[in-house]
Amino acid sequence: MKLSEEIIKHLLPEDDVNTVAIYAGGFKPPTSGHFQVLKQALEEHPDIDELLIYIGKKERDGITQAQSLLIWDVYKNYLPIKVSIVPSSVPPIKAVYNYAKDHPDTKVLWIIGAREGDEDDFSDIANRTKSIDKYDNLALAVTVTQGNVSGTAARNAANISIEKLIPFLPKELNDEERVEVFNIINNNLSEGRKKKKDPKKGTGKKPKGSGRRLYTDEDPKDTVGIKFSTRQDIVDTLNKKSFKAKSHARQSQIINLIHQRVRAALGRTKDPAKKKKLRSGFEYIKKRKEASKKKTQRLKKLKEGDTYEKMAAKGKKAGSLKQGTVRKRLKIPKGKKIPLSLINKEISRMKKMDKDDKKKGVQLGDKNQKYYKALQLAKTLKTTTNLNEVLDPKTFNFKPIMASLTKSMEADGLNLKPYPTVRFIHDEEANADNFFGMTAYYDPNNKEVVLYTLGRHPKDIMRSYAHELIHVHQDNEDRLHDIKTDDVNADKHLENLEREAYETGNIMFRSWTNKVTEGKKKGKDPFGLNAYAYELARLREDENENWYIYLDMDGVVADFDKRFEDLSGMIPQSYVNKYGLDKFWDLIDEKHKVAFWRGIELMPGANKLVNFVSQYPYEMLTAPSVKKQSIIGKSLWVKDKVGTLYPSQPKVTYRPAKLKHTVKPNLTKYDILIDDKKSTIDRWNNAGGTAIFYINANQVIDELKNLGL
Repeated sequence: MKLSEEIIKHLLPEDDVNTVAIYAGGFKPPTSGHFQVLKQALEEHPDIDELLIYIGKKERDGITQAQSLLIWDVYKNYLPIKVSIVPSSVPPIKAVYNYAKDHPDTKVLWIIGAREGDEDDFSDIANRTKSIDKYDNLALAVTVTQGNVSGTAARNAANISIEKLIPFLPKELNDEERVEVFNIINNNLSEGRKKKKDPKKGTGKKPKGSGRRLYTDEDPKDTVGIKFSTRQDIVDTLNKKSFKAKSHARQSQIINLIHQRVRAALGRTKDPAKKKKLRSGFEYIKKRKEASKKKTQRLKKLKEGDTYEKMAAKGKKAGSLKQGTVRKRLKIPKGKKIPLSLINKEISRMKKMDKDDKKKGVQLGDKNQKYYKALQLAKTLKTTTNLNEVLDPKTFNFKPIMASLTKSMEADGLNLKPYPTVRFIHDEEANADNFFGMTAYYDPNNKEVVLYTLGRHPKDIMRSYAHELIHVHQDNEDRLHDIKTDDVNADKHLENLEREAYETGNIMFRSWTNKVTEGKKKGKDPFGLNAYAYELARLREDENENWYIYLDMDGVVADFDKRFEDLSGMIPQSYVNKYGLDKFWDLIDEKHKVAFWRGIELMPGANKLVNFVSQYPYEMLTAPSVKKQSIIGKSLWVKDKVGTLYPSQPKVTYRPAKLKHTVKPNLTKYDILIDDKKSTIDRWNNAGGTAIFYINANQVIDELKNLGL
């Protein structure tokens, strides 16, 4: 069963009952974060028949209920369901309860958004939903999203320009709709500002709630009058002495303002003659804006132009070190950037020379201490290059890698001729944002392998390439026929083909990487790979030798089984065997809700284990319950245990047990998972990480020490 189906199956009605979802809030203004909550909720709950958006009446910084309604009216076009936007005369929470009370025969799903890892959100949800048990037809749907989009930040951005506002708007909007939303927000904010009088010169104050204005300041002499109805108006404005006398940063502000105003006017104007004039002006200011941006970048480079050697020679932080010392020690020729991986490796080596590990910091001799500080400084300057930059899929040179892998797989017995063409798709954001999006496919009709790269490490992309080469081999053997579906569950022939691609592709890919790394150890380059290919084959294992620990919660530090037995009189497995899984989750999420999770006791040895783990970077990696009540409860449990179990509040990440290994795009041996579920352990190890199966705290600590921790 798909994850989404598993999550919602307990919310589905037994009879044909209409399901209405309600999303209620202030929405001043509605942001991409609000939109994402709805979009995700609708995906997770396909049984929803109708969506109601309740908007609170309270005004925020000049944005009214009416304005919020108009913006939602733009957004709703991108929601795949009937949407009604309702201005509420009562607080949003009360509106939800009122609707549930007035519609007892309707199943009401209360959608509430929470940002992943934000405990305040979960605490707020717990407070807002205290009365939910009074309504049998009202169920909670907590939608956890990533990112942190603030309404206040959106309002401040609208104060500046449309360009600043765009990151706060749903990416689905087209340019015209973005202008429309900007005008809705900005016109209202402008009206609010008119009520505030500018302070007199010399007060050093701004109107309450005002951000920095783009073309004026407290000093009236800083004002630049602007006109933008025609191209000539703009030219005249930028030729004014008052404009030319300003700093480049100030000029950039004014240019951005004119660009924003012309763009907005162009979107509003219906008159063809005016539109033509504005279009000419817009093209002109657009070019000026690009030129200004390039100048800003040039100035920034000049500002950052101090090399490591110059900084060190000046005695900044690193002490009085001779220019070239670090390069000489690291054997990096002058003019070439110092790889960040090499700096990190050198820092690790210096740490091992620590004379007194009981003292804070690294204790070295005077000369080495200066060198160590210089290395730390070098990490922050433009003389270094990060391996992430080198391995950017858009710029990475795949040709020698693909040639090498293809040759290797041919040598292992594959029939790959005629070779397929390869096409990269670097900018498919919708696909990248979709967990179930495509990674690659082979088109037998065009003899083409298509690879999606956005958000992926090059090695992962190459693994997909290996998979598709198996399909090329199958095609050349005339085995890709009579396939009428892409569902492996519905077609045994397709299942066998895919199984072969997964198993054989992965084995051959692993065989190739082993050949490459062995060749490098012997000082050979059997496939003609360049240095980047070698870094790729190593999967960044030498980039950063710092451990990172992912600690499971239930059954490792939190005694889930004891809590369940105390409340039910039976151990979990016995309860499931007798009453079924549905009843099991009903007891947790329906009967006891958040209180179930907050009442869990510590596992024996939990304090000792966390005390050891907390010496290193770590986070809690735990699975949510079916109805996600645990997201609130577990977050509060962690918060409650700070000072007793945790020295400080750790990050909590939620992933279904089957997907814990996806917490990072690419796991390395330095990513350690401590978990009590064998299948999760196996998936983690297969993904390239290091997993420790929990039996007891002492056993885990011993295994961590054996790893070198």
